[in-house]
Amino acid sequence: MPGLAPGKAGVRQLFEMFHAAFDHAGVAVDDMIAEGDKVFVMARMTGTQRGEFMGIPPAGNTIPLTSQPPRQVPSAPALAPQNGPFCGS
Repeated sequence: MPGLAPGKAGVRQLFEMFHAAFDHAGVAVDDMIAEGDKVFVMARMTGTQRGEFMGIPPAGNTIPLTSQPPRQVPSAPALAPQNGPFCGS
């Protein structure tokens, strides 16, 4: 995604931006498929927009975002849960 760091750092940036802009933000993983160094995650993110998100001013609307593109990861440990707004810490 333009403006985000590549790889894991960019994914973290996206989640942090989403968490900062949306109240009651949440993520539900529907499916995860891994083959080699590629991982496909089908996920739903929801929240009520209270702050600016990627240049879009707050509207107070509850939005659903679905799916994520395939990700290439260097090794399985990159998939382990990390500390952050969507990991219970």
